[in-house]
Amino acid sequence: MIASNAFCLKVMILINVAGTLFGFWYYKFQLASTPLAKLVFVPDCPIYTLLFACFLVLHLMGKKSTLLGVVTFIGLIKYGFWTVLVISLYCEYYAASNLFLYVVLFILHIGMIAQAYIIPQISRFSKGALIIALAWFLANDVMDYFFGTAPYLPDYMYHNLLLVESILMTIVLVVYSRRFM
Repeated sequence: MIASNAFCLKVMILINVAGTLFGFWYYKFQLASTPLAKLVFVPDCPIYTLLFACFLVLHLMGKKSTLLGVVTFIGLIKYGFWTVLVISLYCEYYAASNLFLYVVLFILHIGMIAQAYIIPQISRFSKGALIIALAWFLANDVMDYFFGTAPYLPDYMYHNLLLVESILMTIVLVVYSRRFM
């Protein structure tokens, strides 16, 4: 089991820190043009890979945070899936733009989803943490789709689909996460 292998967890921490740094670099133009009050809502994937690294560091130190575990679990799956969906929907655009980059991003975001399942092996979730996570992710959905903090997309063809997917994914993941209480 990966969750009990300290070496594997340390490697995952390094991989996630590197992914976080790359993610912030990827978002650099959007972050530069975003007002300070909205910044936390822009770089979704890098935030959750950073939170995952922090979660693992705390675990290795013998400390636990139920809220951090729940939010990270949901964030990794939600935004990993969202990115895979967006790359798939806009595959012609991304293939023409930089095929290698987006194939790598596609694979790495599947990895985000997979690594989320280490969290319930380490930490149980609580009802209070799930309620806070629900509020946080719904607020993030509102910010993304009504206040313009969603990642830049080639066009708005799939805007409504992505809005519905995001809200449904939030609700489904919170309900699904109850099984880890």
